Amino acid sequence: MGKLEESAADLRTAVEIQPGKADAHNNLGLSLFELGEFEDAVEEFAKAIGIDQDNSAHFNNRGLALYSLEKYEECLEDFDEALRLETNDANYYFNRGNALLVLKKLDAALVDFNKAIEIAPDVSMYFHSLGMCYQQLDMKNQAIEEFKHALSLNSHQVPSRYHLGLMYRAISTEQSPTYDLALKEFSAVLAIDRSDRRVHEALALVHRDMGDFMASVEALSHAIELEPDYPDNYFNRGQSLYLASKHEDAIKDYDTAEKLGMADASVCNARALAWTSLDRFDLARLDLSNAIALDAENPDTLFQRSNCFYVMKEYDSGVKDLTAALELKPNDPKHLYHRGLAYYAMDKYKKALKDFTDAIHNRLHISSVPDCWYHQGLCHANRGQHKDAVVAFTQAIAKAANRTNYIHERAKSCQMCGMYEDAVQDFSVVITRQPQNAHAFFRRAFAYKSLGRYDDAASDFEMAKELEPNNPELIVNYKRIHETECIELCKAGEEEV
Repeated sequence: MGKLEESAADLRTAVEIQPGKADAHNNLGLSLFELGEFEDAVEEFAKAIGIDQDNSAHFNNRGLALYSLEKYEECLEDFDEALRLETNDANYYFNRGNALLVLKKLDAALVDFNKAIEIAPDVSMYFHSLGMCYQQLDMKNQAIEEFKHALSLNSHQVPSRYHLGLMYRAISTEQSPTYDLALKEFSAVLAIDRSDRRVHEALALVHRDMGDFMASVEALSHAIELEPDYPDNYFNRGQSLYLASKHEDAIKDYDTAEKLGMADASVCNARALAWTSLDRFDLARLDLSNAIALDAENPDTLFQRSNCFYVMKEYDSGVKDLTAALELKPNDPKHLYHRGLAYYAMDKYKKALKDFTDAIHNRLHISSVPDCWYHQGLCHANRGQHKDAVVAFTQAIAKAANRTNYIHERAKSCQMCGMYEDAVQDFSVVITRQPQNAHAFFRRAFAYKSLGRYDDAASDFEMAKELEPNNPELIVNYKRIHETECIELCKAGEEEV
């Protein structure tokens, strides 16, 4: 009848009247178990065992009470004894399997769950636990099959539907997306019971994976309503708000997560990204410094802070962070590339060249490779090594032919190497793309002059002056430039993009 207090009171009286009756102690233990009084339940089951050591149910029941007390090794002994006394009870195998599952003895758990299913193939929870075992073994597809089988036996079994949704999310790939299947399962769970914040969180993460960030925010808001003091909900909602470009709202959620006790490096890192998006690099740097204090072994945090230093033009500090990151993650191409950029900004071209070369050698991400070659070319050009610069710029152009500034810098280095035809060709490409580029006209004019094409040279000089009439550097004395190879208007890399 569910009147557990009355049941326990009557059974206590029964064992006082007749203390040697094993069934009375066992039943009292069951009532106490249902009341959540597990320690007292263990005592009653022990008394039942003391009276009747050949009853397998007494050992199984004490095992369940010990399991609820998280005394997993002790409960295993009781389940072993129950199975020694009764070898054909599916529940005993199921209970022992669950204990083995908690203890991460997964192969043994698989054996017990399969034995339970062999004895009683129509019990949905047996298939669910088998699925949980496969889930922990990271055998996702097998877990999915078991959860689906459990649901075929009991379509309202919420745990199976929830974990099936988790598995669909876990196996989703760009080539074979299964997010819609995960959404379907989580929505079905919520149709049965909306009171578990974990389901709302799981739904939110799927929405985030699918790029529907505001739907993710809405689901996490429901989770927060259910458990307003749980910090992870605020952190996750902050992540979704950040991805939705609502950076100030994201920062508020990160602050709340921190106030509720989530004071770890992940909060500082996430908030730093939001500050960076708001161009508040000073506050981002402060958060990242706190993150490093909390977790000094994370190279990604050092990398993020180095980017703040770079934007704030504190290049030496950025180099120190990237060097520390490389000590934690040697030869990381991204860190080498960015340290090279910092060295380049400090005019330390030799060191920059080495880092750029090492970055490419260590398989720098393909999106950064053109710029890495380009900066190698700039380093060579600024050291006067224009032949090497031409080689590097050519590599950059081969990988990103749409970057006009790459072609412009190669043209200038070709000119310095006496490759005037090549220089004219490159300057002409730049001018076709950027017909208002006075610098390109001015330098092409010198290339034409070196080729003896004086009319073309004069035309380009005049066009450069016409495009920037207030720039005195573009005004030349034709009589005095006869012996002048060219006039450099800016350092390599400083052309307006």
